[in-house]
Amino acid sequence: DTPGAPYDNGANGGGNYCTLNPLDNDSCTASNGNLEATAPDSPYIGMAGTMGVSSGKYYWEVTVLLSGSGSVYPTIGIYQADDQVTAQPGGKAGDYGYTSLTAPWAGGYLYNASMSNGYVSYGTNYDSGSDVVGVLLDLDTGNGSLSFTINGVSQGVAVGTGGVSTDTLKGIAWKPGFRARGTIMEVNFGARSFKYAPP
Repeated sequence: DTPGAPYDNGANGGGNYCTLNPLDNDSCTASNGNLEATAPDSPYIGMAGTMGVSSGKYYWEVTVLLSGSGSVYPTIGIYQADDQVTAQPGGKAGDYGYTSLTAPWAGGYLYNASMSNGYVSYGTNYDSGSDVVGVLLDLDTGNGSLSFTINGVSQGVAVGTGGVSTDTLKGIAWKPGFRARGTIMEVNFGARSFKYAPP
């Protein structure tokens, strides 16, 4: 940990990086330096990262290493920084999550409790074991935006100008998080090289 060191994507060994926070968590178990989490098959659980931000541009990657059985909807997104994690991202009106639903509701969706029915179509499915979901949080441009990629391919703006939700992100502190019902999920906040280059 070298506070103040520039972003280095693992090349120089310096920097101050986010991890998962076992204290900001509902029923998940963190491991591997708090960069991996295992969750029971419980419907409304999640875990957040250790850092909240209110300005700047950020990129991190999440991989669903193992998906559970049944109606498992891994959800990747952001929590408001002062939220206590008691649900998946999107479970509270101000939060957002990108979820990959299984049949018969297969597809990609943006989840936010304040929207009609909670879900709107967004992006495509991401699969366990191989797909890497990139999260792009821009709090410097306009009113801010949240976007996602799958294996480096943009799924478009999810929240912000031109996205499926136009709620304002600017001026709110956000922290990364996910729902991992019956799954194992791995995060990379930049302490090692990313699988796909940040845009």
